[in-house]
Amino acid sequence: MKDLTRRISRSAAILVAVAATTSCIDEDLSSCPVPQTAADVEVLYTLQYNAGDAGFADDGDISSLHLGFWDEPSHLYQERVLDGDALPADRTFRVTLPPANYAHVAMSGCQSQIDGTHTPMPQVVAGVLLSQPEARPDTLDVMTVPSYTGTLEMDLTTLTEGVRHFEVDLWPRVGRVIVTVTHPDDMTNTRCYVSGDRDGYYPWTGDWRDNDGLVTDMTPRRDEPDAGTTAFDGYLWPTASAPDGKGARQVTDGGDGWNVYLYTDYGSKVVMHRFNISAPVEAGRVLNVDFNIDHGTGTSEMGTLVEIDTDWRPGNDYEVDM
Repeated sequence: MKDLTRRISRSAAILVAVAATTSCIDEDLSSCPVPQTAADVEVLYTLQYNAGDAGFADDGDISSLHLGFWDEPSHLYQERVLDGDALPADRTFRVTLPPANYAHVAMSGCQSQIDGTHTPMPQVVAGVLLSQPEARPDTLDVMTVPSYTGTLEMDLTTLTEGVRHFEVDLWPRVGRVIVTVTHPDDMTNTRCYVSGDRDGYYPWTGDWRDNDGLVTDMTPRRDEPDAGTTAFDGYLWPTASAPDGKGARQVTDGGDGWNVYLYTDYGSKVVMHRFNISAPVEAGRVLNVDFNIDHGTGTSEMGTLVEIDTDWRPGNDYEVDM
């Protein structure tokens, strides 16, 4: 069992000054105004893991940081993006802020654009959305890395001597789902789709975005360890979750369940199995779901076989890309 807290960045030093009131968005900040008077502020970004889920992510895993600072609820004063090699080994970041009350949002593993870039943060802090693009109409690809967010209210209205210290907890906003399908050898090319998961998360308000017409494709994360087994492993949005404001872990209640669609080739036909799963996908948690299917039946300990179509054709349910 891992500790509840994984400290993945040692510090982010913020120079706070009285100059410059216009917005500045720049990755290296070389063009940002430099104040004549400054005070140091240190921010420690801490990655939170939920107890008992040692397999949720790699130890200290962080793929990016997307930082925003709002000096008014509807004014983004400064933004910074760091990914991959741009993440310094000592986790020290410098931005320039005049004295004010700031709303700070930090996101990691955003996955918000098809080309891997980050969606610019909006001018209104309540509109910041952790999301991912549709790979195809009404279809998301399963996420390959976990996503985290953290928020902080920073009172920098006065300058003081010495270093001002703040800490931002980054909490997971997705769950890891591992699907294992056992099937006859003559059922091949197994594909897996999920419906009923959320569509995005607003870090500042703690609200989730829903899209009932959306389906998540887990097939890009497919593995076939042997002829009779197909496995899928990736990160999904929670399936049901009550808003928790700016708090920590998202507790899900399972709602009315969520659906797993399994498609397999059997000769010249496509066989579809649809299961309704009762165990929820929770942020920061790992859920293992096993299925046993054949040409006319299917079972799972975590759900009920709702429907089977032994000659499935596009248009019967989601217009998935076969």
